[in-house]
Amino acid sequence: MLKQTCFAFSKNVTILPIPYFLQIRNFHYKRRKKVRIPKPKPPMNLPTDPDFYAGRTGLIRFEEYYHNTLAEDLMVMTYRHKTKEMIKAEVEERARQLQAADEAAAAALENPYLKNRPTPPPRGKKSIKPKRPSSSVKTIPQLDKIDLHCMVKESLQRKEALLNGIMALYSITSELPTVVYSKHGVANWKLRPGKQICVEMMQFILFFFLENLTFDLPKGMPIACKVSLKGAAMYAFLDKLIEIVLPRTREWHGLPANAGKDGNIAFGLPSQAVPLFLDIEINYEMYPIIPGFDVVFNTTAYTNPEGRLLLSGFQIPFQSAQKR
Repeated sequence: MLKQTCFAFSKNVTILPIPYFLQIRNFHYKRRKKVRIPKPKPPMNLPTDPDFYAGRTGLIRFEEYYHNTLAEDLMVMTYRHKTKEMIKAEVEERARQLQAADEAAAAALENPYLKNRPTPPPRGKKSIKPKRPSSSVKTIPQLDKIDLHCMVKESLQRKEALLNGIMALYSITSELPTVVYSKHGVANWKLRPGKQICVEMMQFILFFFLENLTFDLPKGMPIACKVSLKGAAMYAFLDKLIEIVLPRTREWHGLPANAGKDGNIAFGLPSQAVPLFLDIEINYEMYPIIPGFDVVFNTTAYTNPEGRLLLSGFQIPFQSAQKR
Protein backbone atom coordinates (compact mmCIF):
# COMPACT_ATOMS: atom_id res chain seq x y z
CA MET A 1 0.00 0.00 0.00
CA LEU A 2 1.05 3.56 -0.66
CA LYS A 3 1.83 5.80 2.20
CA GLN A 4 -0.41 8.85 2.52
CA THR A 5 0.10 12.20 4.24
CA CYS A 6 -2.66 14.50 5.39
CA PHE A 7 -2.72 18.25 5.71
CA ALA A 8 -5.28 19.76 8.10
CA PHE A 9 -5.64 23.54 7.89
CA SER A 10 -8.64 23.96 10.18
CA LYS A 11 -11.57 22.08 11.53
CA ASN A 12 -13.87 23.34 8.78
CA VAL A 13 -11.54 22.27 6.00
CA THR A 14 -11.77 18.76 4.66
CA ILE A 15 -8.69 16.58 4.72
CA LEU A 16 -7.39 15.65 1.28
CA PRO A 17 -5.19 12.57 1.06
CA ILE A 18 -2.20 12.94 -1.25
CA PRO A 19 -0.41 9.92 -2.64
CA TYR A 20 3.11 9.50 -1.41
CA PHE A 21 4.74 9.12 -4.85
CA LEU A 22 3.53 12.62 -5.90
CA GLN A 23 5.67 14.20 -3.18
CA ILE A 24 8.89 12.76 -4.60
CA ARG A 25 10.80 15.17 -6.77
CA ASN A 26 12.15 14.32 -10.22
CA PHE A 27 9.73 11.49 -10.57
CA HIS A 28 9.41 10.19 -14.10
CA TYR A 29 6.20 8.49 -15.00
CA LYS A 30 6.64 5.76 -17.56
CA ARG A 31 3.94 5.75 -20.18
CA ARG A 32 2.71 2.58 -21.65
CA LYS A 33 3.94 1.78 -25.10
CA LYS A 34 1.29 2.13 -27.82
CA VAL A 35 0.49 -1.01 -29.63
CA ARG A 36 1.17 -0.32 -33.30
CA ILE A 37 -1.16 -2.11 -35.62
CA PRO A 38 0.68 -3.05 -38.81
CA LYS A 39 -0.77 -1.46 -41.92
CA PRO A 40 -2.07 -3.84 -44.53
CA LYS A 41 0.24 -4.18 -47.49
CA PRO A 42 -1.14 -2.99 -50.84
CA PRO A 43 -2.17 -5.81 -53.14
CA MET A 44 0.51 -6.85 -55.56
CA ASN A 45 -0.22 -6.22 -59.21
CA LEU A 46 0.02 -9.83 -60.30
CA PRO A 47 -1.91 -11.57 -63.08
CA THR A 48 -3.51 -13.85 -60.49
CA ASP A 49 -5.13 -10.94 -58.63
CA PRO A 50 -8.72 -10.06 -59.58
CA ASP A 51 -7.80 -6.34 -59.72
CA PHE A 52 -4.89 -6.89 -62.08
CA TYR A 53 -4.27 -4.06 -64.57
CA ALA A 54 -1.70 -4.69 -67.25
CA GLY A 55 -1.21 -1.08 -68.32
CA ARG A 56 1.04 -0.17 -71.21
CA THR A 57 3.11 -3.14 -72.26
CA GLY A 58 5.30 -1.38 -74.81
CA LEU A 59 6.22 1.92 -76.40
CA ILE A 60 3.92 3.47 -78.98
CA ARG A 61 5.92 3.85 -82.15
CA PHE A 62 4.39 7.09 -83.41
CA GLU A 63 4.55 8.79 -80.00
CA GLU A 64 8.20 7.84 -79.58
CA TYR A 65 8.94 8.99 -83.13
CA TYR A 66 7.40 12.41 -82.46
CA HIS A 67 9.28 13.10 -79.22
CA ASN A 68 12.64 11.76 -80.40
CA THR A 69 12.79 12.86 -84.04
CA LEU A 70 9.89 14.90 -85.38
CA ALA A 71 9.68 17.52 -82.60
CA GLU A 72 13.27 18.65 -83.15
CA ASP A 73 12.78 18.93 -86.91
CA LEU A 74 9.58 20.95 -86.46
CA MET A 75 11.37 23.27 -84.05
CA VAL A 76 14.00 24.04 -86.68
CA MET A 77 11.56 24.36 -89.60
CA THR A 78 9.01 26.58 -87.79
CA TYR A 79 11.50 28.78 -85.93
CA ARG A 80 11.20 32.49 -86.66
CA HIS A 81 13.99 34.68 -85.43
CA LYS A 82 12.96 38.22 -84.49
CA THR A 83 15.45 41.02 -84.11
CA LYS A 84 14.94 44.06 -81.90
CA GLU A 85 13.98 46.15 -84.93
CA MET A 86 11.28 43.65 -85.93
CA ILE A 87 9.83 43.57 -82.41
CA LYS A 88 9.84 47.37 -82.29
CA ALA A 89 8.06 47.55 -85.65
CA GLU A 90 5.38 45.11 -84.44
CA VAL A 91 4.77 47.19 -81.31
CA GLU A 92 4.46 50.36 -83.36
CA GLU A 93 2.04 48.70 -85.79
CA ARG A 94 -0.06 47.45 -82.90
CA ALA A 95 -0.15 50.91 -81.34
CA ARG A 96 -1.15 52.39 -84.71
CA GLN A 97 -4.05 49.93 -85.00
CA LEU A 98 -5.26 50.69 -81.47
CA GLN A 99 -5.09 54.43 -82.16
CA ALA A 100 -7.15 54.00 -85.33
CA ALA A 101 -9.73 51.98 -83.40
CA ASP A 102 -9.95 54.68 -80.71
CA GLU A 103 -10.44 57.37 -83.34
CA ALA A 104 -13.19 55.37 -85.01
CA ALA A 105 -14.94 54.89 -81.67
CA ALA A 106 -14.71 58.62 -80.92
CA ALA A 107 -16.15 59.45 -84.36
CA ALA A 108 -19.00 57.02 -83.77
CA LEU A 109 -19.96 58.81 -80.56
CA GLU A 110 -20.24 62.10 -82.41
CA ASN A 111 -22.40 60.60 -85.16
CA PRO A 112 -26.04 61.55 -84.41
CA TYR A 113 -27.32 58.44 -86.19
CA LEU A 114 -25.49 56.13 -83.76
CA LYS A 115 -26.62 57.88 -80.60
CA ASN A 116 -28.84 55.82 -78.29
CA ARG A 117 -28.23 52.75 -80.47
CA PRO A 118 -26.36 49.56 -79.66
CA THR A 119 -22.83 49.34 -80.98
CA PRO A 120 -22.72 47.41 -84.28
CA PRO A 121 -20.77 44.13 -84.35
CA PRO A 122 -17.39 44.07 -86.09
CA ARG A 123 -17.49 43.50 -89.83
CA GLY A 124 -16.46 40.25 -91.41
CA LYS A 125 -16.92 36.65 -90.32
CA LYS A 126 -13.33 35.91 -89.36
CA SER A 127 -12.77 35.09 -85.71
CA ILE A 128 -10.21 37.01 -83.73
CA LYS A 129 -7.06 34.92 -83.46
CA PRO A 130 -4.71 35.10 -80.48
CA LYS A 131 -1.36 36.74 -80.95
CA ARG A 132 1.28 34.27 -82.00
CA PRO A 133 3.91 33.82 -79.26
CA SER A 134 7.60 33.79 -79.96
CA SER A 135 9.14 30.53 -81.13
CA SER A 136 10.21 28.26 -78.30
CA VAL A 137 10.03 24.65 -77.16
CA LYS A 138 6.47 25.21 -75.88
CA THR A 139 5.18 26.34 -79.29
CA ILE A 140 6.18 23.25 -81.25
CA PRO A 141 3.04 21.99 -83.03
CA GLN A 142 1.76 18.64 -81.85
CA LEU A 143 -1.38 16.53 -82.01
CA ASP A 144 -3.92 17.37 -79.32
CA LYS A 145 -6.71 14.92 -80.19
CA ILE A 146 -8.43 13.19 -83.11
CA ASP A 147 -12.21 13.43 -83.51
CA LEU A 148 -14.17 10.85 -85.49
CA HIS A 149 -17.72 11.65 -86.61
CA CYS A 150 -19.99 9.15 -88.34
CA MET A 151 -23.45 9.93 -89.73
CA VAL A 152 -25.83 7.17 -90.85
CA LYS A 153 -28.63 8.40 -93.15
CA GLU A 154 -30.51 5.13 -92.78
CA SER A 155 -31.13 6.00 -89.11
CA LEU A 156 -33.74 8.55 -90.23
CA GLN A 157 -36.10 5.69 -91.05
CA ARG A 158 -34.73 3.08 -88.62
CA LYS A 159 -32.97 4.01 -85.41
CA GLU A 160 -31.36 0.58 -85.27
CA ALA A 161 -29.23 1.44 -88.30
CA LEU A 162 -27.13 3.78 -86.14
CA LEU A 163 -25.72 0.74 -84.33
CA ASN A 164 -23.64 -0.04 -87.43
CA GLY A 165 -21.74 3.23 -87.09
CA ILE A 166 -21.41 2.88 -83.32
CA MET A 167 -20.00 -0.63 -83.52
CA ALA A 168 -17.67 0.29 -86.40
CA LEU A 169 -16.10 3.16 -84.45
CA TYR A 170 -15.98 1.05 -81.31
CA SER A 171 -14.17 -1.76 -83.13
CA ILE A 172 -11.63 0.59 -84.72
CA THR A 173 -10.84 2.83 -81.73
CA SER A 174 -11.77 0.65 -78.70
CA GLU A 175 -13.60 3.71 -77.33
CA LEU A 176 -17.39 3.81 -76.86
CA PRO A 177 -18.85 6.59 -79.09
CA THR A 178 -21.51 9.06 -77.97
CA VAL A 179 -24.78 9.51 -79.85
CA VAL A 180 -25.43 12.84 -81.60
CA TYR A 181 -29.02 14.10 -81.75
CA SER A 182 -30.43 16.51 -84.33
CA LYS A 183 -30.84 20.15 -83.35
CA HIS A 184 -32.45 21.52 -86.52
CA GLY A 185 -35.08 20.09 -88.80
CA VAL A 186 -34.78 19.41 -92.54
CA ALA A 187 -38.08 18.82 -94.33
CA ASN A 188 -36.55 17.06 -97.33
CA TRP A 189 -34.83 14.50 -95.10
CA LYS A 190 -37.85 14.19 -92.78
CA LEU A 191 -35.55 15.18 -89.95
CA ARG A 192 -37.28 16.15 -86.74
CA PRO A 193 -35.50 18.75 -84.60
CA GLY A 194 -35.27 18.77 -80.84
CA LYS A 195 -37.85 21.08 -79.27
CA GLN A 196 -36.32 24.30 -78.09
CA ILE A 197 -37.72 25.15 -74.65
CA CYS A 198 -36.90 28.20 -72.60
CA VAL A 199 -35.37 26.56 -69.54
CA GLU A 200 -35.65 29.65 -67.35
CA MET A 201 -39.35 29.99 -68.09
CA MET A 202 -39.99 26.32 -67.37
CA GLN A 203 -38.11 26.58 -64.08
CA PHE A 204 -40.21 29.58 -63.13
CA ILE A 205 -43.44 27.68 -63.86
CA LEU A 206 -42.30 24.55 -62.06
CA PHE A 207 -41.19 26.49 -59.00
CA PHE A 208 -44.50 28.28 -58.46
CA PHE A 209 -47.07 25.82 -59.83
CA LEU A 210 -45.58 22.34 -60.19
CA GLU A 211 -42.96 22.09 -57.47
CA ASN A 212 -42.87 18.28 -57.33
CA LEU A 213 -42.75 17.76 -61.09
CA THR A 214 -39.51 16.96 -62.92
CA PHE A 215 -39.01 16.93 -66.66
CA ASP A 216 -36.38 16.26 -69.32
CA LEU A 217 -35.86 18.34 -72.42
CA PRO A 218 -37.01 16.37 -75.46
CA LYS A 219 -34.14 15.44 -77.76
CA GLY A 220 -34.08 15.28 -81.51
CA MET A 221 -33.57 12.21 -83.65
CA PRO A 222 -30.36 10.15 -83.24
CA ILE A 223 -28.55 10.54 -86.55
CA ALA A 224 -24.82 10.26 -85.82
CA CYS A 225 -22.14 9.24 -83.35
CA LYS A 226 -18.74 10.63 -82.47
CA VAL A 227 -15.67 9.77 -80.43
CA SER A 228 -12.58 11.73 -79.33
CA LEU A 229 -9.19 10.07 -79.06
CA LYS A 230 -6.30 11.27 -76.92
CA GLY A 231 -3.01 9.86 -75.78
CA ALA A 232 -2.25 6.23 -76.55
CA ALA A 233 -5.57 5.60 -78.33
CA MET A 234 -4.92 8.56 -80.63
CA TYR A 235 -1.48 7.32 -81.75
CA ALA A 236 -2.78 3.76 -82.13
CA PHE A 237 -5.51 4.93 -84.50
CA LEU A 238 -3.01 7.10 -86.39
CA ASP A 239 -0.76 4.07 -86.84
CA LYS A 240 -3.62 2.03 -88.34
CA LEU A 241 -4.68 4.88 -90.60
CA ILE A 242 -1.25 5.69 -92.03
CA GLU A 243 0.29 2.23 -92.30
CA ILE A 244 -2.73 0.16 -93.40
CA VAL A 245 -5.73 2.15 -94.64
CA LEU A 246 -4.38 5.10 -96.65
CA PRO A 247 -1.90 3.08 -98.79
CA ARG A 248 -4.67 0.62 -99.74
CA THR A 249 -7.26 3.27 -100.58
CA ARG A 250 -7.95 3.50 -104.30
CA GLU A 251 -7.94 6.79 -106.20
CA TRP A 252 -6.79 8.78 -103.22
CA HIS A 253 -3.97 11.18 -104.04
CA GLY A 254 -3.66 12.86 -100.66
CA LEU A 255 -5.14 15.81 -98.80
CA PRO A 256 -5.64 19.14 -100.58
CA ALA A 257 -2.70 21.51 -100.57
CA ASN A 258 -4.73 24.26 -98.89
CA ALA A 259 -6.37 22.00 -96.28
CA GLY A 260 -6.75 23.30 -92.76
CA LYS A 261 -8.57 25.83 -90.62
CA ASP A 262 -6.80 27.50 -87.71
CA GLY A 263 -4.20 24.72 -87.68
CA ASN A 264 -6.78 21.89 -87.61
CA ILE A 265 -7.09 19.58 -90.62
CA ALA A 266 -10.05 17.36 -91.52
CA PHE A 267 -10.87 14.90 -94.26
CA GLY A 268 -13.45 12.18 -94.91
CA LEU A 269 -13.04 8.44 -95.31
CA PRO A 270 -15.61 6.94 -97.73
CA SER A 271 -17.52 3.79 -96.93
CA GLN A 272 -15.27 1.84 -99.32
CA ALA A 273 -12.18 2.64 -97.22
CA VAL A 274 -13.61 1.70 -93.81
CA PRO A 275 -13.42 -2.10 -94.44
CA LEU A 276 -9.66 -1.68 -94.97
CA PHE A 277 -9.26 -1.48 -91.18
CA LEU A 278 -8.28 -4.94 -89.96
CA ASP A 279 -10.80 -4.68 -87.10
CA ILE A 280 -13.61 -4.39 -89.66
CA GLU A 281 -12.15 -6.71 -92.28
CA ILE A 282 -12.10 -9.81 -90.06
CA ASN A 283 -15.79 -9.31 -89.15
CA TYR A 284 -16.99 -7.82 -92.42
CA GLU A 285 -20.13 -9.99 -92.62
CA MET A 286 -21.39 -8.79 -89.23
CA TYR A 287 -22.06 -5.23 -90.50
CA PRO A 288 -25.16 -4.87 -92.71
CA ILE A 289 -24.21 -1.23 -93.36
CA ILE A 290 -20.67 0.17 -93.22
CA PRO A 291 -20.84 3.99 -93.27
CA GLY A 292 -17.95 6.36 -93.79
CA PHE A 293 -16.78 8.86 -91.20
CA ASP A 294 -14.93 12.15 -90.90
CA VAL A 295 -11.49 12.46 -89.30
CA VAL A 296 -10.47 15.77 -87.67
CA PHE A 297 -6.88 16.33 -86.53
CA ASN A 298 -6.85 18.92 -83.73
CA THR A 299 -3.34 20.35 -83.37
CA THR A 300 -1.71 23.09 -81.34
CA ALA A 301 -0.42 24.82 -84.49
CA TYR A 302 -1.23 28.51 -84.91
CA THR A 303 -1.26 28.47 -88.73
CA ASN A 304 -2.40 26.06 -91.43
CA PRO A 305 1.11 25.54 -92.91
CA GLU A 306 2.35 24.40 -89.50
CA GLY A 307 -0.55 21.96 -89.19
CA ARG A 308 0.15 20.52 -92.66
CA LEU A 309 3.85 20.31 -91.82
CA LEU A 310 3.05 18.28 -88.70
CA LEU A 311 0.87 15.78 -90.56
CA SER A 312 3.36 15.50 -93.40
CA GLY A 313 5.94 14.54 -90.77
CA PHE A 314 3.68 11.59 -89.93
CA GLN A 315 3.83 10.54 -93.62
CA ILE A 316 0.32 11.78 -94.54
CA PRO A 317 0.53 12.84 -98.22
CA PHE A 318 -0.65 16.20 -99.54
CA GLN A 319 -1.44 17.11 -103.10
CA SER A 320 0.82 19.55 -104.86
CA ALA A 321 -0.54 22.97 -105.78
CA GLN A 322 0.09 22.37 -109.50
CA LYS A 323 -2.36 19.43 -109.68
CA ARG A 324 -5.12 21.57 -108.26
